Amino acid sequence: MERHTSTSYDREINNLGAQIHAMGKLCEWQLAKAIKAFKITDKRLADEVIKADRQVNELHRKVETDTISVLAKRQPVAGDLRYIICVIKIASEFERIADYAANISKRVLRLEGTPFTLSTDYVIDMARECRTMINSVLDAFDRLDELAAVAVWQKDNDVDRQFVRFMNTLKREAEKCEDSADAFTGYIFIGRCLERIGDHVTNISENIYYIKTGDTYLSHFDEL
Repeated sequence: MERHTSTSYDREINNLGAQIHAMGKLCEWQLAKAIKAFKITDKRLADEVIKADRQVNELHRKVETDTISVLAKRQPVAGDLRYIICVIKIASEFERIADYAANISKRVLRLEGTPFTLSTDYVIDMARECRTMINSVLDAFDRLDELAAVAVWQKDNDVDRQFVRFMNTLKREAEKCEDSADAFTGYIFIGRCLERIGDHVTNISENIYYIKTGDTYLSHFDEL
């Protein structure tokens, strides 16, 4: 963002950015631990992820409070206004990502002891891609780099393809295993959570693009 004549205004804007960064890093941590808990069926680790969701919720509320304060005091326009409005939206997207990570952990607790033992490779690969997207979108946000944001937006296609392969494999494996309904639905649920995380990261990248350009990324396709 451009510097302002008021240093306190700069601090307020920078503080909003720092809070978004903190939310994103916490979400990435949650996802990493949730998938590790899934891989090794670690109830303690799953509980840690569920508890961390409260921290993300608190950060979300803080972002909302601080953005309202800046809007009221500074009455921003143009680029500043886009930034502040999008910060609120991005915080909401990270809050949803945290919810999905917590939901994965809750499902891990329910999967313990189920007889179905599908390879975890597909889930781990999807989660790795989602974590990469989170880190990349945070970097794009920190630098307000619209091209980096577009690259993240395009990576969601990889997550979608992985989800389709995962579902096809899951169906084949489930047919070989009796009494697998609970585990089967659990794996589907976790895969769907990861697919949705990719969608929310994509939404964040679109907001970054809008902050920098004042336009939506998809509108460029309409012009072609």
